[in-house]
Amino acid sequence: MVKIKIKTLSILKDVIGKSHIDLEVPFGTTLGELINKLANDHKGLADIIGEIELIVLVNGEKKSLDYKLMDGDEVALMPPASGGL
Repeated sequence: MVKIKIKTLSILKDVIGKSHIDLEVPFGTTLGELINKLANDHKGLADIIGEIELIVLVNGEKKSLDYKLMDGDEVALMPPASGGL
């Protein structure tokens, strides 16, 4: 098992109900598998994923969905920024 921290921002924090989650996942779990697990555990998150493309960072860097999570990784989930005039 590997221990990871998940940080949720903006509307994702509201949907999940927490800004931080400490989680243990099996060794070899990919980032994509983690996102699928979170979507299964939180229906509101699954709905959002169906509508927008999440920004997902691991330790502050963008990683592919096949990235294998390592002990101590921090995964940040956020919606794309919006703004302008």
